Amino acid sequence: MLVLLLLGCGQEPAALPPPADLPKAPDVLLISLDTTRADALSAWGKTGGRATTPELDALAARGVRFEWALSAAPSTLSSHATVFTGLDPHGTQVVRNGYAISTELETLAERLAANGYDTMAVLGSSSLGRPMNLDQGFRTWDETFSEKRTQRHEARATSVTDRAIAALGQRAPGKPVFLFAHYFDAHSPYAPPKAFKDAWAEQGKELDFGTEDGALKGLANQIRTGRPAAEWSDTLTELHNDYLSEVSYVDHEVARLLASVDLDRTIVVVFGDHGECFGEVPLRPFGHGMDLDLFETHVPLIIAAKGAPAGKVVTTPVGLIDLPATVLALAGVPGPLGESVDLSPTWANTPPTTTRTWFSEATVPDVKRPTGWNNLDVERGVARDGYLLLRSPVEDNRPRLYRIADGQPEVDDPARAAELDQLLKAWDAKAPPHRDAKMSDATREGLKALGYAE
Repeated sequence: MLVLLLLGCGQEPAALPPPADLPKAPDVLLISLDTTRADALSAWGKTGGRATTPELDALAARGVRFEWALSAAPSTLSSHATVFTGLDPHGTQVVRNGYAISTELETLAERLAANGYDTMAVLGSSSLGRPMNLDQGFRTWDETFSEKRTQRHEARATSVTDRAIAALGQRAPGKPVFLFAHYFDAHSPYAPPKAFKDAWAEQGKELDFGTEDGALKGLANQIRTGRPAAEWSDTLTELHNDYLSEVSYVDHEVARLLASVDLDRTIVVVFGDHGECFGEVPLRPFGHGMDLDLFETHVPLIIAAKGAPAGKVVTTPVGLIDLPATVLALAGVPGPLGESVDLSPTWANTPPTTTRTWFSEATVPDVKRPTGWNNLDVERGVARDGYLLLRSPVEDNRPRLYRIADGQPEVDDPARAAELDQLLKAWDAKAPPHRDAKMSDATREGLKALGYAE
């Protein structure tokens, strides 16, 4: 998913308005684009020259684009919990969707509200609904959903933008705004508006990927059973086109939201919460949650704001865990938050004082582990110095070392692999205790519809 942040540089006095010749604190607008791979945005140069996201590309040209931003988890709630708290999945103790964060954790919204911000949120999916406790610190939390897919409730991008613009019109007088807008359209099943679908459809193709059954299920079976690619590659192309159609639709709606704010007085941060599979792993050809490979964790990240240079591309890998501290620093609000670290030195070419290490863990399958941290039996990873090490008990539990680069090339470097593996084992050793989910029947059924629960 992607997130847009508009942040303030200071704080107004509680009682007296500032003099007319002094600027107010800028707003903070946080837009999350769910299930959006970095390579789905044409600014990343991986779409074959097709302009999937002209509006977000233009935003990237106004600010800083992070070539390699990494999510802490390949599912909606876990990734957003990290962005809101500055804590990795062990710190948030969010096993997967449906496991609410603790109300004892401080969120970005709470910190901004304590420093004079009016805080509002508009959701595109019930996966982040109020029972998950991400609403902490928000004055308003709009989860008005217009569609129901099985037990999952959603709102299309047009609705999210309309409600976000309406929320900005109801801002508290004299206060800067922090608005979180969550776009869910790129999540499967793909059912883009006809105009966008037609713009991306291959000649003569009329396949419908708007349901989990039908064309998508048949394609997955073909890939899993090892049928020759020549028999299904055209269908996979059409599926990917439907996905890109959804991303383009969201880009169009984000443009409407951007047009409603003063970009000169806004810090804009756009990020995706996690990616999506498109046949890269034959046994798990589609969806997300089981793997930490880059197609599920490499997400777009753009920051456009006063203090961030226009047209800068940061090629050093960064983690979404560092968004809260970056937002607070740009806003002039006391930080940090959780374990988050300000990213501004990366665009200022300032050498880091310490080497940054990021941990991640898969969130599917729902392993029935009776004791110990729930996710010790799924794939886990550690990233450092441009390398990614993954260990997957679901497969052979052999540590694999990769470069964080196009194609995720595997690397034969025993010393580096051993060093990263020790870091991962130390992280595992400090994992939280086992956690049982406390969720309603409706929430559990919704997670089943998403494929996150049995």
